[in-house]
Amino acid sequence: MEHPLPGCEHCRKVWRALKAIADWIIPREERDSDYDIVPFDQSIHYDAGRKFRSDVSLRIWIRHRSGFDREVDACEVRCLGEMTQRLATIGARKTQWESDSGADQGELFRTADRRHLWQMKAQQDQ
Repeated sequence: MEHPLPGCEHCRKVWRALKAIADWIIPREERDSDYDIVPFDQSIHYDAGRKFRSDVSLRIWIRHRSGFDREVDACEVRCLGEMTQRLATIGARKTQWESDSGADQGELFRTADRRHLWQMKAQQDQ
């Protein structure tokens, strides 16, 4: 889509796909940390690191289950590392617009989405 509008159906569809990925990367077992997916803000974001492309974003808060004002600890660092690693398995890249092969963002999304759905299904079958 060339010029999405904030909160449009296209943006909501992208956010729902991001939420499915977020639900998949969040650790399932009980830990000393807790996770919150920030609700969709119906905004389009632009960042110089991504060449000012129009982005829909999803944020996940990682925090202590108790004493939320404590310093970041090993559990939170471990959780972030695990989530980042799971994102890497589906080809997600921090601030990257194209793959090394030059594939466009639509193809990257379709490939990542297929891989993500396959991994989610495999996990459910276990």
